[in-house]
Amino acid sequence: HAARAADAARARLVESVERLGLVKSYLMDRFAQNRVERQLDESAGAERRRRRGHALSRPFLAAVGGVAAVGLFAGLGAVVLGGGISPAAMAELLFAAGLLTFAVRSSLHARVVARSAAGAAADVAEFLGRRGDPGQSIDAEFLHPIAKRIEFHNVAVREPGTGVMRLEDVTCSVAAGTRVAVVAADREALLAFARVLTRFHEPTAGEIKADGKNLRWVTVESLRTQIAVVTEDALTFTDTVANNVGCGDPGFGLPQIMEACKIAHAHQFVQKLPYGYETLVGGAGSVLTPGQQYRLALARAILRDPSVLVVEEPTTALDPDTLALVDDTFARIRAGRTLIILAHRESTMRAADQIVVLDEGRVVANGTHEMLSQSSERYRQLGYRDVARIVA
Repeated sequence: HAARAADAARARLVESVERLGLVKSYLMDRFAQNRVERQLDESAGAERRRRRGHALSRPFLAAVGGVAAVGLFAGLGAVVLGGGISPAAMAELLFAAGLLTFAVRSSLHARVVARSAAGAAADVAEFLGRRGDPGQSIDAEFLHPIAKRIEFHNVAVREPGTGVMRLEDVTCSVAAGTRVAVVAADREALLAFARVLTRFHEPTAGEIKADGKNLRWVTVESLRTQIAVVTEDALTFTDTVANNVGCGDPGFGLPQIMEACKIAHAHQFVQKLPYGYETLVGGAGSVLTPGQQYRLALARAILRDPSVLVVEEPTTALDPDTLALVDDTFARIRAGRTLIILAHRESTMRAADQIVVLDEGRVVANGTHEMLSQSSERYRQLGYRDVARIVA
């Protein structure tokens, strides 16, 4: 039990590290810091209990081993006395068995340690290689709600770490208050389009403007307040439903959290959980379906009332009822804000005011569904073949 508790505590710590992108997106640094400090204490306590249990079990195992050894030697002594084997040969046999046992145990222990060290080294290297927060000039401007348009001017994005070019020479404009679908066969290109808006990726070339302001020269906090991003990566974390949606922000009370969940069609299934909004969900709590996790992530974004919401449409196979609820949520949250959907379904493209088609990181078509259905072969391929395969 102590070993399982220690493993669970370590798993929660690993999860917290993996959710750093979510922490930065929703400005929940202080909440995350408090969680990690609490998890460190829990992990240390669980490890102490595990070691204590291991220490207490050793004398018992030694006693059992001693009794077994006495029985073994008694049996071997009887064999020697009966003339079945000479004392010298018996001594040699016991010595060889002892050496073999020691060698096998040492080898197995070394393999376990090496495997654990390799995994830990890989985790540390991956963590240290992550890009930090973008720089911010001293005179950075505050970004107010985006009321006119977002403009991409010859934007290129090279993925940090791999060096792969995800976007190249992207130029397009998104009018405020519209519903825009961004379509591509390469999911990483879609994610780069979303991440560059909130400066999780910096443009390798070009610039992005919101109401005429270069995003590089606005405060990161105001930028991520105005532009919220929901992707299928890290939808929830191990904590209560209320904290998953509110992120521990005291500015959001339970009534506001419940209202956001109602808009995202999450309230109904949350009420059926054992403790409602105080139910622990995640790896150590109640198991949620992918559709339920996705709706909680939508509620988290809706609660903050951003002027621009960038949403990755689910790529996992959701049932028709859940997809209908997601579509209804998109329709509800569209009023008064710009909705950019990283689209995977033809129905989503049909409902969009504007469609931006990316191919190999470049904009190859831009217009309405009716226009592109007639003029863009690549759009027809994505809309009727690739997208249908993904959803299926």
